[in-house]
Amino acid sequence: MSIDVDKLSRMAPPQGLPFHIGKLGHVVLQVTDLERSTDFYTRILGFRISDVYPEDMMPGGMVFLRCNPDHHALALVGQATGQAHNIELNHVAFEVWTLDEVVRLREHLRQHNVPIDFDGRRRAGCQIAVEFRDPDNHRLEVYWGLDQVGSDGHVRAPHEWHGVPSLEEAMMNPVPAENLIWYAIGRLPHVVVASCTTKTSSMLTETAIFWMTVRDRLGHTDMWRARRRHRDDEPESRSPTIPVIQTTDMRHGHNWAFA
Repeated sequence: MSIDVDKLSRMAPPQGLPFHIGKLGHVVLQVTDLERSTDFYTRILGFRISDVYPEDMMPGGMVFLRCNPDHHALALVGQATGQAHNIELNHVAFEVWTLDEVVRLREHLRQHNVPIDFDGRRRAGCQIAVEFRDPDNHRLEVYWGLDQVGSDGHVRAPHEWHGVPSLEEAMMNPVPAENLIWYAIGRLPHVVVASCTTKTSSMLTETAIFWMTVRDRLGHTDMWRARRRHRDDEPESRSPTIPVIQTTDMRHGHNWAFA
């Protein structure tokens, strides 16, 4: 049965939907050997255990694993009766912050004799990735650099995808506007920006929110309007005149910004 590409491309959510899905929260996989799979995801991929259900709570047992502050991004249930056929679920992908981590992951997998199915750049989305299998044959991907789609809905044209079958080729042939500077940086812990015009402030605010919430590159953001004052004035005394944006990692303690 052929598919109607144009019809699929036009599908969209209805107006006035009373909720908004914020992110894909977690994936639960059935595994044949809970201990073996837990060892793979902790020792090989670096997940940490949040909780474990004994068999009287979940037949086969269940392990909850995290890779960020969320209680779990992945859970394993020891109920599988054989290897995964990847029919209902094609694969699961995990993001890392830098391209360097993708390269180092590939070498890490090789050192631990984990077969690699693919490394390089896929097409739509243009992420640079390594693809491999877990002990139960579930297809996994670790990637960096997935294209981001703005509020205008614009996506990269197919002729810019530049799919290539190796990490080396992907790095030597970046797609247009691919920011390979993140290869070295990965995350901005602290940015302070001040602007005196509403137009510039609006643009900078949108950029800061994008990187903090969509790409999670910034640890925290504070936004306020302030008038020009002496540096020893207290923050509470500011009045709404000049827009100031402060984005900062809270580990730095007190951070004030003055226009």
